[in-house]
Amino acid sequence: MRDGMTRRRALCAVLLASGLTLSTAGADELHYNLISLTGEAREEVPNDWMRAVLALEVRDRDPARLAQALNRRVAQALAKSRAFAEVRLQSQGYQTFQETDDKGRFVTWRGQAQIAAESADFERLGALIGALQADDLVVQAIDFTVSPKRRQEVEDALTQSAIGAFRQRARLVQQSLNAPGFRVVDLQIDGGPEAAPYRSAMRMMSAAKQDAVPLETQSGTTALVVRVNGRVQLDP
Repeated sequence: MRDGMTRRRALCAVLLASGLTLSTAGADELHYNLISLTGEAREEVPNDWMRAVLALEVRDRDPARLAQALNRRVAQALAKSRAFAEVRLQSQGYQTFQETDDKGRFVTWRGQAQIAAESADFERLGALIGALQADDLVVQAIDFTVSPKRRQEVEDALTQSAIGAFRQRARLVQQSLNAPGFRVVDLQIDGGPEAAPYRSAMRMMSAAKQDAVPLETQSGTTALVVRVNGRVQLDP
């Protein structure tokens, strides 16, 4: 009876030891002849998407009347945009502030609402901006960037190029070290614009009526880049 239990314990010990040895060998294999590499591809893409932010201000001593006035003005702007089917327009909400005199006494409430307009049709968006400025809306910013559809197309092509650059560099390392081959262990792909979108105009909100802002004719470019980072294992 004791001999049987002893043999079973010895067998379990052998199996556990074998499992531990196999696990350690696998870990050693994964860390043997590992090389970290980077591949990259980039392209300067003409900006084909325009986005403008406009704002309006209302003042009133009654906060309820002020909110109603803001909502009415925003609704009017949205209604005017229906004639511009090529432009996407949306309200971005509003904020209210108390205005005080130099002694800290309450004077009135001031409310500000923002509207964002964006389109691939620069001419039509410019026409809408002019129409909204005629209603005393103020241009706060105009940005040019790459449209989502075009960006996806370019990044797909850049991903293939970046992976090709990664594999080319891996083959160079393999040949330089006289290895018979290599395999990819892991890979991370990151993509996006290299810099912030091109900004053509920025004006702060003012109480006075703003003159019409001439639109930039040069929308600029955005550098799109895809980077591939990973590790390869050289064959022994």
